[in-house]
Amino acid sequence: LDGQDVFATVRENSFWGEVVTELMADTRMEGVHWRLEGKDANWFFLDERYIRLNTSADKILDREVQGPFLTAELSCYEEDSVYRIMVEILNENDNAPVFAANSVHSLTISELTPVDTVVFTVLATDADNDKIIYSIDQTSKPNADYFKVILPNSGEVILSKPLDYETITTLSVTIHASQEMNTAEHFSTSTNITIFVLDGDDQYPQFLPCMLLLQNETNRVCTSPVYAVNVTEGEEDIVLDFSPGPIHAVDGDRGLNSRVSYAIVSQAYQDDDPRKYSLASVLVRFVAVNQFPPEFEMAEFQGFVTGGKSPVSLVNTYGNRALMLHVHDQDFNHGFNPMIYYTFSPKSKHTDIYRITQEGLLIAWTDHLQPQEKHVLEIWLRRRYKGQMDPLERGCVAQGKHPNV
Repeated sequence: LDGQDVFATVRENSFWGEVVTELMADTRMEGVHWRLEGKDANWFFLDERYIRLNTSADKILDREVQGPFLTAELSCYEEDSVYRIMVEILNENDNAPVFAANSVHSLTISELTPVDTVVFTVLATDADNDKIIYSIDQTSKPNADYFKVILPNSGEVILSKPLDYETITTLSVTIHASQEMNTAEHFSTSTNITIFVLDGDDQYPQFLPCMLLLQNETNRVCTSPVYAVNVTEGEEDIVLDFSPGPIHAVDGDRGLNSRVSYAIVSQAYQDDDPRKYSLASVLVRFVAVNQFPPEFEMAEFQGFVTGGKSPVSLVNTYGNRALMLHVHDQDFNHGFNPMIYYTFSPKSKHTDIYRITQEGLLIAWTDHLQPQEKHVLEIWLRRRYKGQMDPLERGCVAQGKHPNV
């Protein structure tokens, strides 16, 4: 070997018996015994003056498994010589890209997602460290038309056209990951992504039944029906039986199914030009009959205000408890009417010093009071209905004495 170590190269996946290197000495010389030893010696064997590769169908030389180098030693005991053998495994493109284990396989996006938004990202790796390019399988049309890969190496997929839950609720696309190289060995892999479209609030309520105006593969347009009913003169207290059915509407966003309310609208238009019109809402209130007036728990309440550093204070009663005006209304379950409204009667004085909360608590401005001062307040009860006073005023009266400050 002329005192030289052995350095050689061999391609991965090479076959059994391939020559790794040729030696200058014949290993079959009489009286001389050569031997391969070391970490990777089992990958080689001696054949006269050649070192050959020792592989099999079950023992394949793979750079991604064995690493970039094989090392061994060639020893001659008679000459007391040891030569180092280092063989570099040349990489071949023999691995397909693999999508990451945590890659997305399904996701949900709103139909209101803006176009050009990145909706998901895919990532694949190649054991041969080749660059990966991503693409959308165009054979999966029309679903593929909704998405686009802007930068082939990024794996980012954007929305390319608006979504419509009423047209399509589920999309499926195939993403390809391919090696970016011009060689005979060109590998790729693919993954399927399922996209569920979430309904957004972009539709108006629709009256039923639908009077179909237009329908095709992408659109379904309805007009509202005309509800008609005949009423005989003199009839009253009857249920109106409309045709083609009861007045009923649903949310156009079927995935949301928001609650729908109804209002009667009055339209005024010119007889000679119906396109000139104005609309006005008609509000009909159904008010329960008031059979009982609300009543205070007591005709007279006594309270006390204790002076302190705070400019305001709750009016307390006996037992150091906050004074609360309890009211009972038999028109309501358990006697509680949430629409009770408290006010001072016009005859009450010192009303600028006190305030009554909707819960019936009395608040005093202590910096306006003097020790041992006494005030008598007369309180009225009324009921509110959607911001307006009940036309039937409930005239319960109670006096509250506040003898001590």
